[in-house]
Amino acid sequence: MGPKLQPNAVFAVIKEHEETDEFWAALGGKAEYPNTKSMGYAPGFQPRLFEVSNASGYSYMKPVDDFLQEDLSNHDVMVLDCFRHVYIW
Repeated sequence: MGPKLQPNAVFAVIKEHEETDEFWAALGGKAEYPNTKSMGYAPGFQPRLFEVSNASGYSYMKPVDDFLQEDLSNHDVMVLDCFRHVYIW
């Protein structure tokens, strides 16, 4: 099955660290970037809560600032990002 937005597009799967120079040039050049092995723990990271809803007729995801447990809504999907773990309510 091909891409849905461009059904006739040609694409290739490229594994990490096997990218060509042309690939990096298209992105503006190669530089250090975080990867799953280097992410570990982020000092100063604070958990973030997001509300996911489609009540207005379209789907959106908005952050909930200074959240409490009482902010978890039973009417929408809530996503709690704890850096290494994500919880869905």
